[in-house]
Amino acid sequence: MLVALDYGERRTGIAYGENIPRKIDTIDTKKVLKVLKEIRPDTVVIGLPLSASGRYSEQTFKALKFAFEISKYFKVYMIDERFTTKLASRMNVKEKDAMSAYLIFETYVQNPRVSLELRDPTRKISREVSVPEGAEVLLHEFPDPDFLQRGENVSVVTKDPFLAYMYHIRGFFVERYLKDLGKFDIILTGVMFEELKNHLKENGKIVCL
Repeated sequence: MLVALDYGERRTGIAYGENIPRKIDTIDTKKVLKVLKEIRPDTVVIGLPLSASGRYSEQTFKALKFAFEISKYFKVYMIDERFTTKLASRMNVKEKDAMSAYLIFETYVQNPRVSLELRDPTRKISREVSVPEGAEVLLHEFPDPDFLQRGENVSVVTKDPFLAYMYHIRGFFVERYLKDLGKFDIILTGVMFEELKNHLKENGKIVCL
């Protein structure tokens, strides 16, 4: 059994079935877990809300918090819902959340590879790195959100929404794209990327851990 959810703070769209949704509805978000336990799905697919430009928003992190709660009981995948939300908004239907859930269901069935399996993406980094006081630091796809304390001089960028959430709950502001950032004294990265050199100040350094 597959269940697709279009998360909302008050109301959540739901669609479930095997290869074809046999029921779509909109339910109270507080009752979602109870309904899931009654349905007992093998997989839950949840829409990942991003801004129109693809950046993270407060709604992104609220949906991720919801998804992590659901993942305590079921296998969870997430799908970028920008297209399904836009399509549902153009349809002449009353229950747009339910229709969004239906479209998320269809998207997953047609191409499961567009989804991301929810998991804990963090990894402890034991290596020590000297960071001068006042240095502008970028954490790029960096798997250890506890490596540095949150501060005005520390920026985070990652395309991994689950890692972004881990930084977010620790108080960091997280960007999704390098192009939205300036230049830094030190870049700590978990993935070496040529474009990073464009974001170094003169005499800056990149450390790949």
